[in-house]
Amino acid sequence: VDPVRRNMKVYSPTTKAKDLLPIILDMMVWSSKYGNFGSDQPSLAQFVGEVEKDREAVLAKILARFASN
Repeated sequence: VDPVRRNMKVYSPTTKAKDLLPIILDMMVWSSKYGNFGSDQPSLAQFVGEVEKDREAVLAKILARFASN
């Protein structure tokens, strides 16, 4: 439960979920190559581009957000 907004729940991923994140990112990149992935959502296409450019930096940024919760 969020300490400030008591009616909200805070998601905290498990170690298994964190370990799965690189695979999910790779699947997003793969699907963008073989489908119409993100063509109607520029921000999603931009995110995939960032993953393609520097996957480890994106992964670290996501994991850091969870660590700060």
